[in-house]
Amino acid sequence: MSRIVELFKDISKIPRESGNEKEICDYILDFAKRNNLEASSDKLYNVLVKKDGNNCTKNPVIIQCHTDMVCVKEDGSDHDFTKDPIDLIIDGDKISANKTSLGADNGIGVAFCLYLLEKNDIKHPPLEVLFTTNEETGLDGASYFDTSKIKGKTLINVDGEEAGHILLSCAGGTNVFLRKKLSYEAQDTMGYEVTIKNLLGGHSGLDIGKNRLSAIHAMSRLLIKLRELKGFRLSDFEGGEANNVIPQHGKISFTVKDDQPIKKIIKSVENELKSEHPEEKDIIKFNLEKTKINKVFSKELEKSIIDLFTILPYGVQKMSQSIDGMVQTSLTNAVLKTKDDEIELEILFRSSMQSEMDYFINKIKNMTNLVNFKFEIKSSYPAWELDTDSKIKDITSQCYEELFGKKPILESIHAGLECAVFKEKMPNIDMVSIGANIIGAHTTHEEVSIKSIDDLRILVEKILTKLE
Repeated sequence: MSRIVELFKDISKIPRESGNEKEICDYILDFAKRNNLEASSDKLYNVLVKKDGNNCTKNPVIIQCHTDMVCVKEDGSDHDFTKDPIDLIIDGDKISANKTSLGADNGIGVAFCLYLLEKNDIKHPPLEVLFTTNEETGLDGASYFDTSKIKGKTLINVDGEEAGHILLSCAGGTNVFLRKKLSYEAQDTMGYEVTIKNLLGGHSGLDIGKNRLSAIHAMSRLLIKLRELKGFRLSDFEGGEANNVIPQHGKISFTVKDDQPIKKIIKSVENELKSEHPEEKDIIKFNLEKTKINKVFSKELEKSIIDLFTILPYGVQKMSQSIDGMVQTSLTNAVLKTKDDEIELEILFRSSMQSEMDYFINKIKNMTNLVNFKFEIKSSYPAWELDTDSKIKDITSQCYEELFGKKPILESIHAGLECAVFKEKMPNIDMVSIGANIIGAHTTHEEVSIKSIDDLRILVEKILTKLE
């Protein structure tokens, strides 16, 4: 087993959901100490480790990854991401996890950086290895990090998810909350609960153009039909797992008068969604069960919720006019839940064009005013624009072609990368993003190719010899 896989197995034992990175921070600091390396951390648990050049005293190179992971699990799993290790499954060339996300995004990057810090038999410039936090929830660690602590002018981000692809730019993003005070009416009756579970989901940037069904959208489609039934009253509506994930699970609870055609309506909507999302036709299924209902939303709140999802757009809003097949602007209605005394919807906007993202944000703000929801921008990060004169791009491309006998794919992506934050803070930095081959990131289907991990290793080692 390769050393990088061994290190990945080690860090997979450490809980590292976004916002819970102290333990992985301590692990990296201890790792640096054991290897006699200079290391420091800050109050957001970012860690910077410095390593002298090996037979090279030129300018340092920054290698950067993030320590946090998206934590999602299959419905019915009792996995506790605050304490349980990820249960890894190694099968031939594939590493996956048992009923949870794997955390290869960006655990493979973390493991690779640790490997590079302890390896002493290749020539390389001085290294500044930066482990950032809270990437998955808004690039918070990178935004907070004091870049005056680093001297390098070249940065290699190892958060890519497709081997053979060199990322040169990315979309910006804005995270928004829509909220409304909860108000209830007492009930004491039998009602119904409808769930949809274990959809394909996916990364809300990389997979948003693949026509994946959102569980929240599926439930809102059903609600629009069910609200016409006699005696319909909504008791609960929730869905989604994380702000950057296409929702895999959703649930509604409601009451209706007896002898209403509930099953017929459910089957009708289910068939519509199967037709619209053929890739998932075998897993799109609404599950109907009877349940005790003790309270329902007030009529005013119920109307506001259903009206909101009737008018609210989701998914791809515009394709790029300059890059064939690339999504330019999208929004993901990511997490819907009741929290304290409010119902809350979290939306993630992404766009490579700031003016277009601003337009859609204002559009949604006006929509929420119409249905009496409050609108709040939580966080925002910039786009990383293409640098056609990038030297590290040319070196990375040359090294890839020499190693693998084919040209790499130079690419811009519809997802957020910390490169965007570093470019804003250090305008003269020269960057690329590369990585191993990860499929299904941010989902319970996530897996990584072991061979691609080794390909990443030999690629970066060769790049570093070119930079010495």
